[in-house]
Amino acid sequence: MKKTILVVMMLSILAAPFHVFAQDKLSVAVAANFISAFKEIAAAFEEQTGVKVEATFSSTGNLYSQIKNGAPYDVFLSADEQRPDLLQKEGWTDGTFIYARGQAILWSADPNFCKAPTWQEALKNNRIKKISIANPVTAP
Repeated sequence: MKKTILVVMMLSILAAPFHVFAQDKLSVAVAANFISAFKEIAAAFEEQTGVKVEATFSSTGNLYSQIKNGAPYDVFLSADEQRPDLLQKEGWTDGTFIYARGQAILWSADPNFCKAPTWQEALKNNRIKKISIANPVTAP
């Protein structure tokens, strides 16, 4: 049910600019953390409207910079509220809204890793050799 609601919401979001500009394609800047979900949503949108979706996937910071440098996106699906708010303050858009909320996760390919009672305990495991984290400046 939640997936259906999200798809309907996203189809509505994507359709809004199309009705305004009556285009045959929609150019969307998509934060990298939203790739999998967006591909499903874009396919459903294309099927229902006949409008081709051209997506660019990157970090929110990179997409923000591209927009500031004139990239012709119709929709910006950001991973944070900061960049869209800046674009609005700088006159690049008339408004913004929150389309989804995300959360940070801790993941490991080792199934035993997740058996620790807390994430802090999981990280104390001496078998952990490397930890990766996104650059918070470009990928919130």
